[in-house]
Formats: sequence, C-alpha cells, structure tokens
Amino acid sequence: MSLITDNIFLLLIAIFSFYLAFAGRRFAQNRKGIASRIDWVAVGLMMLTGLGMWILALFYYIENNSQYITLIIFGFLSIVLGYTDYKTYKHQEATGKKRIARHLTNMMGGTIAVVTAVLVVNVNIEPQWIFWLLPTLLITPIIVWWNWKVMK
Repeated sequence: MSLITDNIFLLLIAIFSFYLAFAGRRFAQNRKGIASRIDWVAVGLMMLTGLGMWILALFYYIENNSQYITLIIFGFLSIVLGYTDYKTYKHQEATGKKRIARHLTNMMGGTIAVVTAVLVVNVNIEPQWIFWLLPTLLITPIIVWWNWKVMK
C-alpha cells in the first residue's frame, strides 16, 4: 500500500516490521549462527531504514507533523536492532541461548508491529504517535525480562 499511495512513512514502517519477523525466523532456522548473504542484506537494509526514518523525522518536525516522534524512536530501534544482529552475525554468536534470545527479540518486535498496526488502523486518537508507541512501551519490558531469563 505504501508504494501505491506513495507514502514513504508507511514504506519505512513496512520494512522495519518485515525485518523483525524475517530476522526472528532466520535466527530460529540458523542453528550454526553463520549468516548468509540474505542476512547481511537484511541487516544493512534495517540500519538504512533507521537512518531514513531519522531523515524523514527531520522533515516531519519542520512541517510540524507529530509523527516525527514515532520516526525518531523507530529509527533508533531500527539501528540498534540491526546493529545488534550485525554484531551477532559478525562474531558468529547466534548459537545456543544467544540465538534463542535474538529470535525472541525479533519475533516479539514483530508482535509489537502487529499490535501497533491494529491500534493505529482501528482507533483514532490525537496525537497519533501515542498508539504508534504504546505497544512498544508496554511490550519492550517483557522482551528485556524474557531475554534476561533466557540468557541466565
């Protein structure tokens, strides 16, 4: 839809959301922890998406569009998650508990994306960024706790 409507905001959100589910599945499947070319491309795309979100956030800020808040936070998350996956692949650490933790983090991130999509499509509230960020604020502590428990 983002391509049909020429909506760069939704395109960046779509790439971000797709990456989370894609990377989560890749970590689940890849027991050896050795990244393939598609993994490297995906990680690079995720980090570029984060930079794109920050650039678009600047334009939204100038235009007084409150969605710049969403873009700043999601851009930060894109870069952090992408870089964390990059380091995990680079050092071939995606095995054992670390692999499970990366899988859980990305899949729960994908869950946040789905809950967010349901909220923003079905509930109209101002400012809009509240429901764009609420699932992230509520579910991220669960991800942190779950990772702590897995890595313990």
